[in-house]
Amino acid sequence: MRTVKLINGMFPLWVVAGCALAFYHPALFDGWVSEQVTLFFGLTMFGIGVTLRIEDASGTLRRWDKILLGSLAQFTIMPLAAFALTRLVAVRPELALGLVLTGCVPGAMSSNVLAYLARGNVAYSVALTTVSTFLSPWITPALTLVLLGDVVQIPYVGMMLTIIKAVLLPLLAGMVFRRLLGRRIAGFIELFPTLSIFAIVVICAVVVARNVELIREASATLLVLVVALNAVGMAGGWYFGRLIRLREAERRTLAIEIGMQNAGMGTVLALTHFSHMPGVALPSAIFTVWCIVSASLFSLTAFRGSK
Repeated sequence: MRTVKLINGMFPLWVVAGCALAFYHPALFDGWVSEQVTLFFGLTMFGIGVTLRIEDASGTLRRWDKILLGSLAQFTIMPLAAFALTRLVAVRPELALGLVLTGCVPGAMSSNVLAYLARGNVAYSVALTTVSTFLSPWITPALTLVLLGDVVQIPYVGMMLTIIKAVLLPLLAGMVFRRLLGRRIAGFIELFPTLSIFAIVVICAVVVARNVELIREASATLLVLVVALNAVGMAGGWYFGRLIRLREAERRTLAIEIGMQNAGMGTVLALTHFSHMPGVALPSAIFTVWCIVSASLFSLTAFRGSK
C-alpha cells in the first residue's frame, strides 16, 4: 500500500498531467456527455465516503457553535468573494458564472488531509466538510440564484437534485459500504481515494478538452481570478477564526477548509445545467488544481513551527 499512498500523494501532478493531455489532444475526450461526468463524480464521492468516518469528528460535533460559525463562513466568504471579483474584473459571462458557482459549493473532502499536514484540527475539518456537504443541495443553488439570478436563469431544483444524486447518495453509499464490511476492507482502504483521484482527473480533462480555445483566450485573466479567490478564502478563514476566537490549530483548519472548494461539484453542475454556455465549468476545473497546490504549500510551510 506504500505505492498506493505515493500515487495518492501526487494528486496535483495527475490533475495537471490529465489537463495537459486534454489540452494538446482534445480528441481523446470527444464524445463525453454530462451523464458520464456525473457518474465519474459519483465514483469520486463514493470513494471518499468509504474513507470518511463520522466517529472521527464526534467530539468536535458537540461544539455545535464552532461548526455553525465555520459553515456560515464557508457559505459567505467564498460566494461573496467570487461575486466581487467578477464585478472588479471584466470577464465573459460564462466565466463569471463559473467563478461564482465555484465559490458557492461546499468545502473539499481533500481539505481533511491538508488540515492534518498543517497540524490543524482534523476532527474539526471532517465536521465542517461533512456539514457543508450535506447542506449544499439547498444552499449552493440558492446562493447562485441570489447572486446571479438576475443575469442568468438558475435551475434551482435541477441543481439541487444533481447534488443529491451525484454527491449525497454516493457519499452515503460509501459510508454504508464501509460500515457493513468494516475490517474486511481495511487492507485496501487506500485504493478508494485512488478511485476518487482517477475520476477527478478524468472530469478535469473533459472540461479542458471542451474549452481549448477559451483557455487560450482567457487563461491569464481567469488564472488570476482563481488564485485571488483561493487567497481570499484562505485569508478570510484565518481571520474569521481569530474573530470568533478559535485556537491556532482550528484557525489553520478553517483557512484550508474555506480556501478549498469542492470544485468537482461545481464542474458537474456546470456541465449538467449550463452546457449551452461553454466555459462555465472551466473556473472549477482550474480551481481544482490550484487550491490543492496552494493548500499543500500552506500545509507544508505556513505556521510549521507552531503547535
